[in-house]
Amino acid sequence: AALRRGAFAAAEALFAQPEEHKRERLARLQPATNTGYAPVGLESLNRARPADLKEAFNLRRPELGLNNFAGCPNGYEETALELWRALELAARRYALACALALGLETDYFLRSLQRFDLCTLRMLHYPPCDPPAEGRGRQPVSSSAIRVGEHTDFGAYTFLLLGDGAQGLQVKSVAGGEVGGAAGGEGEG
Repeated sequence: AALRRGAFAAAEALFAQPEEHKRERLARLQPATNTGYAPVGLESLNRARPADLKEAFNLRRPELGLNNFAGCPNGYEETALELWRALELAARRYALACALALGLETDYFLRSLQRFDLCTLRMLHYPPCDPPAEGRGRQPVSSSAIRVGEHTDFGAYTFLLLGDGAQGLQVKSVAGGEVGGAAGGEGEG
């Protein structure tokens, strides 16, 4: 519980930095390494929709030497790497549990997790995006804009850590229809 709280506090400190600081001092997301900072509007997971209303900071297994924590708040790197280690252990345990549940050799899934070189830890922030009241002079958010576009995660496992009060996400079954909580914390789902 303490690591979870610490990780959310570290992410909050990272994303609370001034926009200029994040734009100029944080390492920009690099497609070749899938590490770094992605500002709001950089990504669009569903290209039929406007850009996603989120910002992200990606990191990878420390042993790969790809992470760049320049510009991050004090303590962020240590907390993020501690979270990485805890999630790596959780992934190994989950792989073992899946193999046992399916009656496979105990290392059936673990064999593909030796290097963790295709795994990414993503810290995400969804800034407030309520449309402004009329008369304030700002343009309202597009009615087709959403926090994150529909997509399929590319890995074997996705561990979703939710902040206090978050409602979760929607999952679409193969046959169609929604399963799960309201997406992005919106009440309508």
